[in-house]
Parts: sequence; C-alpha cells; structure tokens
Amino acid sequence: MTYLNIFFLMFIIFMKMLTPANDSKTPVGQNNEKRWQLISEYMNSFNLLRGFSGAILIAKNGEAVFEKAVGWQNVEKDIANKKNTRFNLGSGNKMFTAVAIAQLNEKGMLNYNDPVIKYLPDYPNKYFAQNATIHNLLTHTAGLGDYLDSEYKNHWREVSELKDIVPFFAMDSLLFAPGERFQYSNSGYIVLGLIIEAVSGQNYFEYIRENIYKPAGMLNTDSYNTDGSVKNLAVAYTGKDSLWSVSTRGIKGTSAGGGYSTTEDMLRFHKALQANVLLKPDNVRLVLDGKVSFGTGGTGYYGYGFISDQINNKIWVGHGGRAPGIYFEYRFFLETGYTIIMFSNSESGMPDILFNKINELLTIEKSQWPISVEQTETLPEKFPVKVVALAKDDELKVLSSAVNDQDKYWKIIKKMTGSFNKKDAAQFENLFIKKDLVNVLSNESVYNFMVKQVYPVRGKITGFHDLSDPVKIADSDFPVRIATFHLEDGMPGYLGFSLNEADLIDHFSLFVHPQLCPNEKNKNCPKISRMSE
Repeated sequence: MTYLNIFFLMFIIFMKMLTPANDSKTPVGQNNEKRWQLISEYMNSFNLLRGFSGAILIAKNGEAVFEKAVGWQNVEKDIANKKNTRFNLGSGNKMFTAVAIAQLNEKGMLNYNDPVIKYLPDYPNKYFAQNATIHNLLTHTAGLGDYLDSEYKNHWREVSELKDIVPFFAMDSLLFAPGERFQYSNSGYIVLGLIIEAVSGQNYFEYIRENIYKPAGMLNTDSYNTDGSVKNLAVAYTGKDSLWSVSTRGIKGTSAGGGYSTTEDMLRFHKALQANVLLKPDNVRLVLDGKVSFGTGGTGYYGYGFISDQINNKIWVGHGGRAPGIYFEYRFFLETGYTIIMFSNSESGMPDILFNKINELLTIEKSQWPISVEQTETLPEKFPVKVVALAKDDELKVLSSAVNDQDKYWKIIKKMTGSFNKKDAAQFENLFIKKDLVNVLSNESVYNFMVKQVYPVRGKITGFHDLSDPVKIADSDFPVRIATFHLEDGMPGYLGFSLNEADLIDHFSLFVHPQLCPNEKNKNCPKISRMSE
C-alpha cells in the first residue's frame, strides 16, 4: 500500500472521529491525566530553566483537552502570556493562502494546472510566468527562492502591499526549471497572494478575513499594521540565555507568513477545515494530501500549504513557522485524533525541543511514559529575563577564541558526533526538511558534510554566535543549540545536540538555511571562493 493510500485511509478515520460520543471528553481526560501532568511539568521546566515563553493547546477529536500558557506576552510591561495571547504565525499563513486558492478553484475561478501568466500577464519574468503553474507554487516546485535576503531587509519599510515585494525576487535566476524538484520558497507564496488578488478582485488580507477567518470564527486572527496598537499581541524576543532583545517587527504580514493568531483560533481553523466549512470534502483531501517529497529520503511530503509526515509510525498533517523570536506548530495526527498547537515568542526557550517531547508523549504507549519529570537542577522561582538592546551589528556575542576558528570548531564537532548513525538520521529526519543540501550519507560526519557539500557551494562559515551554555533538564541532558553561524552567501544555520550518560550524541540536529544563490547570475549572490579538496 502506498503512502498516499495510507494517508487517505487515515484521513477517513479522522473525519469520522470529528463527531465524538457524548461521554468521550471525560474518559480522554481521565485516561490521560498523567500525560497532561507531564506536559505541564515540561512546560514549567523549560520556562524556569531556559525561559520558554508561549502557549500550547492539545485537542482530541477537535475538543481541547489541555491548554496552558507560560512566560511573557511583554517582558518590559510584565504582561504574562495567556490563552488569548496573539502570537506570530511565521509561515503558518501559507495554510490560509492554500485554502484560499482551493476555494477559488471550487468556484471555477482558477485551475491548479494553469500557468502564472494567465492571472498575472504583466509578471516581469515571462519564462517563469509561462512555465510555472499554480500547482508548482503551492508545492514549492516552481523554482523560486526566497525574497528575505539582505536587500529586502534593507528596504522592507518601503513595502506596503504584496506587489511591492515582487521586485526583490522576480528577475532573479530560477533555482531550477519549474516542476523539477522541491525547494521551500516564500517568494512562491507571494505570487499566490497576487493571484488571489487578481482572481477575487479583493485585497489579499480582505479576502482571507472574509472567507477564512470569519466563517471559521477566528476573531483573534489577522495581519496587523506595525504602527497600530493591538490588544494581547505577543512581542517576539531573540537572545542568549536570560538576555533578550526585541525582534524587529517588519511589515504587517504577507501571503507567505507573518500574521497573528491564538491557540484557540487555530483550533477553530482546524475544526472548520475538517467540518467542510471552508472547503468541500474532496478539496480538503486535495490540499492535505502529500504530493511532493522533500527529497531527504524520509517520509515528509508537501501538499498544498500543508506538510505530512510520520512520528513513531503515526501520520500527521500540519504546518509550522519560524522567524527570529517566533515559533509556531500546528499538527494533527490522523489515526489518534490528537491536534497540537504551539506558539512561542522566546528564542532562547528551545521551543523545538519541547515540541518534540510533546510529540513523543502523544505517540508512544502509556507504558513508555516517564514516571515523572525529575529535575537535575533546582528550579528557580522565576526565570531572570532581562531585555537589552541589540548590538549595532544585530549579532550575538561571538564564541570564545578557543573555538572561534572554523576548522578547529568543526573538528571538535566531528569528535562529539562520532556516534551519529543511520538510526539517528532516520529518527530526526524531520529536522532536516528545510535544508537544501540534504543528501547526507548515513555514515558521514557533520564535519565532512559541511566541508565537502556546504562550503564549496555556499562558501565558508563567516562567524559563530554564542546562543547558550549546556543546561540539564528533566530526565536527560538538555538538548542545546551550541551555536548559530552564517555562511558566505549570507544565510544562517545552527547546530544542536544532547549527550547521553556515555557522553555520546543521542539527539542531534543540523539546519542550513535554503540556498538563495545557486549561481552568480542572481544579482544578490556574493562572490564565493570555491574550496579545493
């Protein structure tokens, strides 16, 4: 049976579970009381030891069974996060954009296989517009890169509408011919937003507000102007340990991301989608179905604005969002009926590690649950956060000279990752899905991967930036990002791991931002000196 057939069967099962029996909510709570207690304790531990700030909602068959918020909506004003705090969605808006396209398809106003030029005849790059389809844009197979480069960041204040973003990427060289392969692209979803405007005759934000937020009952979800005051809006914080800085909030959001929502509103979106309030059943299935493999050799697929993958043989569908000081995940498991919605506005709080722990608790048998969250450190009464101004170069403190030399650093990393093997790679495949250089051999060290695959194409590392010191938490060493770094093409990455009792790597993650500069024809590409091996 193919992956998509399995996915379809699980989808049917999940649709049937959306109307639970009258007494289902109580036994769910009773049978899982220990599970919710563990998740609550993990949230407290991550908050008090590392400064996790955010909110989590877990639902069963569409009904909330766990809700909790910790940390700060606004540190300087001493406002705590609440269930109705509005957090930044990051790329989560891509789901709304895809649903909007599907709605227009239902109305017969567009076809997924239509070329871009049919709706945007004045698009600057004619080759792209004639050869890339709406399907390509939805599945990140159109050949576009990312407009979020240094040029855009220097001029984002000039952007007021979606069309203002087009000049930042439209004439760049394509990364590949449309339809050739997968490459995650924010630019592609900007083009989709423009198509929505052209076909509907409405401003993108107005269309989404009237056709998705309103019918779903999402009263606390929108894209907000940066010069206005919005109630319960979370401030995004970057920073190291307890020293945080306010992350610059750019334009109000786009069809690629940057809107705001709450955990409860995202549950409303989930229920509206599954109850066919937003789309007919066939189109719901169409947008959720995994269509394009990430190419990592794993189980991850991208559909129309939704990702599908597996954890512990449990299929899930959803999407996430990442940006400085911003973390979002929406994920529902088709077989079990569980939905996880998580937001965070604290970069130092390691939300990705906490989210992985919650996923594990929801996908393993009860007999495998830990007895308790035993702390290896005494929990303080409060995390001692302090808001400071960013340095002039907007960078965090550089690592000590002992590991500042890049070759020395990667040799240290090579030694520490000696136990990295095929099993580890399979277990953490989901951590590699946004990386463009993903063909990592199971027996290849991180050092060789960087030196042989990343450096020749992307340039060497230009500097490391300290993020945090190792901290122990709960029942194992706390997985900590050792450092963030930048490559010569300007794109960032990070490395993180935890050690087991034998001082060997048991959890490992490496992230390299997708490449923007595949060749020197791109006007934004720096000149990179190639390495000779």
